[in-house]
Amino acid sequence: GGDVDVSANGGGFPRRVEARSSGGADTRPDDVIAAAEHAWNLNNIPRQGGEHASLLRQVTENVPGITTPLMHVGSTFSSFCWRYEDHMLYSINYNHAGAAKTWYGVPGASADAFEESFKQSTPDLFAAQPDLVLSLVTMLSPSLLQNDGVPVYRADQKAGEFVVTFPKAYHAGFNCGFNVSEEVCFAPPDWLRFGNDAVERYRFYRKPSVLCHDELACVVAADDPSAEVAKWLVSDIKRITHDERAGREQLFTDGVVRSKRYVPKKLAMAAMAKKRESDVPGGGFGGGSNANASSLALDAALDPTAETESVLALENANGAYDRECTICRYILHCSGVACSCNPNRPACLRHSAELCDCPPSHRVMFYRKSIAQLERLCNDVERASGKRSKASDKEKAFGSAKARQKRAAAWVKKANETL
Repeated sequence: GGDVDVSANGGGFPRRVEARSSGGADTRPDDVIAAAEHAWNLNNIPRQGGEHASLLRQVTENVPGITTPLMHVGSTFSSFCWRYEDHMLYSINYNHAGAAKTWYGVPGASADAFEESFKQSTPDLFAAQPDLVLSLVTMLSPSLLQNDGVPVYRADQKAGEFVVTFPKAYHAGFNCGFNVSEEVCFAPPDWLRFGNDAVERYRFYRKPSVLCHDELACVVAADDPSAEVAKWLVSDIKRITHDERAGREQLFTDGVVRSKRYVPKKLAMAAMAKKRESDVPGGGFGGGSNANASSLALDAALDPTAETESVLALENANGAYDRECTICRYILHCSGVACSCNPNRPACLRHSAELCDCPPSHRVMFYRKSIAQLERLCNDVERASGKRSKASDKEKAFGSAKARQKRAAAWVKKANETL
């Protein structure tokens, strides 16, 4: 059946009632309140905290099927095609009532074998549409997959039962009659092993991402992660830092010598509006005046510093404020490149050379996070994971300042030579 967004239309699980400004209590029966708070309630799983936390709790917006459940109404032999979840996330499905759902699943370790078998069985379709496996419109008999050595497993999900799918695990199936089910995604810390692979796959096929993976990783890193989260996060933050440093150095080598710190105008204006609403006399920045809050937000947008950046929202915004690469549609959260010939047509660092035919000197690298900020996140996550001993504030300040001075001197020297 069709996907129904439960955040707009309601679902089979009761939702938590937000505290009203009037201070009114939740008047629903006790069993409904208990169900609304239950850990297995699909409304709660994506943003679960505590011991079994989901990283999607850092995504503040409602993304149907990702952070809010989708409801499906099935009929006899209605089917769902071969797929795995967006960004290779975990998913959980609950059959509320009605006939069983029959599932076929392929382990994530056999995903490559699955795709190869798929291509051999439907060569014409793949020739016309190389990203066919991302389109959710193709069925293939499990017996054909098994004939090619792909392991396929079957499960019948009856009413009142859950089915969990794992990252990169292709699955398909059909309904044995009328039923009503609900599903949503979640992201325990070990999902981070797969998140960047999903983004690289989107970039290869030039498909837009549903989430901004880099932003999510940076927000989780800045949120005082536990040792368990940091253990899985450290390699991701190191990769982001390494890629940003290497990409920016390559840009400089190629002749892009201008850079500007940047915050999307929409984010600055949203922060400014939020600050106006929360300002009270004598509070906030510089006495809490609206004019001063507006000034700080605009300063943060034009040239953010540690002080003015505090007026901006730190939580993940699902990449909604960031631009995307014109070439591969990668969300440009950390940095990007724009040319004076068309500033509204940016590219990622990887595709800077494909942006236009203008000389590199016409381009500007814009960035939201400096290398120093990313290095601090790296160090913090390493310490949280137990892989790095804690340095004193004096040692940290001296080491980072000395390194920045050396890099700045080399940058100025190279720029002078280029100009």
